Amino acid sequence: MYIGTVINGKESMKDIFTSQRQKNPKEEWYVSERPEFRIISDEQFEKAQQIKEKNAKQYCQREKRSNKHLFSNLIKCNSCGFSYRRYQKQYSPNRPPKVWWTCSKRSSYGSGRCDSEYIRIDEDWLKSALNTLFKSLLDDRESFFTLVETRCNSIIKEYIRNTSGIVLEEVENRLDELKQERERLKTLAVKALITMDEAEHDMIPINEEIEKLSFRLNETNKTREITQKIKASIQAFLNTFSAFDFSGNITNEELKKVVKEIRVVSKNEIYVYFNIAEDIEGLNFPINISDVVEIDTNSNNRAQRCT
Repeated sequence: MYIGTVINGKESMKDIFTSQRQKNPKEEWYVSERPEFRIISDEQFEKAQQIKEKNAKQYCQREKRSNKHLFSNLIKCNSCGFSYRRYQKQYSPNRPPKVWWTCSKRSSYGSGRCDSEYIRIDEDWLKSALNTLFKSLLDDRESFFTLVETRCNSIIKEYIRNTSGIVLEEVENRLDELKQERERLKTLAVKALITMDEAEHDMIPINEEIEKLSFRLNETNKTREITQKIKASIQAFLNTFSAFDFSGNITNEELKKVVKEIRVVSKNEIYVYFNIAEDIEGLNFPINISDVVEIDTNSNNRAQRCT
C-alpha cells in the first residue's frame, strides 16, 4: 500500500474452529496497482523491509515467560496497559510467603509513569475471588449462557446487516458472465478483429464491475465465515467453562482457556474478560469481580483483600 500496490488474498482461513490461517501461494494473490496510494519510493520501502528482517533475526530468540505463574500475563493495568508483576516475601520462617501482584510499570518507574492508584492484589484472594465468581456464574448458568448467546447473536446480526441484500448465486453468475465477456474481448483482439485500444476501452467498465462484485462477494463470504466461527467459539467456550474447576491445581495455560484478561481499573473495579472468541471484538465482555465478591479495603487480612 505504501508504494501503490494493493495485494489481497495473501492468507486464507485454514480452520474456522481454531482460527488457524494459512499462507497462499503468490499465484493466488490478487494484485492491483493503485499509484494514487503511493507515499514513499520503492527504495525507501525496500530499505524498511531489510531493517524489519534484521530486527526479526536479532530479537526472535527472546522468549516471553508468560506462563510461569498462574496469573502471568493475565492481569492488566487499565491506566498504562502494562501487565501486573508477581511479588513474593517471606515475613516469617514459620509461615508461608505472601504473594501479591501490582502494576509492573508503576512499580518500576513510579507514579509519574502510570496514573493508576497503588493497588496490590493478593494472589490467594484473587484465586478465591475467581473461584467464587465462577461458582456464582455456574449456579446461574442459564442466565449467564443466555447473556453470552445474546451478545453472540447481536454481533452476528451486525455482520449480516452490513452485507444485507446480496444474493450469492446472482453475484457469482454475474461474475462468470463478466469474465467470459472479458475473455471474448481478448480473443477478438488477438485475432485482430478489433484493435487493442478498442478491447481495453471496452474492458474498463467490465473490470470495474468485476472489482465491485468481487469485493461484495468477499465480504459476504467473510460474514458467513465469521458467523460460523462465532457460533463454534461460543459453544466451545460454554463446554470448557461448564467443565472448568478453578478450585483444582490449574496452570496458567489452562486458565487462559477460560479467562482472556483480568483488567484492574481501581480497587473496586477488577474486570474479568472471558476467552470466548479471541479476535471477535465485543464478544469478550467484562464482569466486575466486586459485583460478586466483596472487596474489603479496610481489612488487615491481606489474604482476603486487594489493597
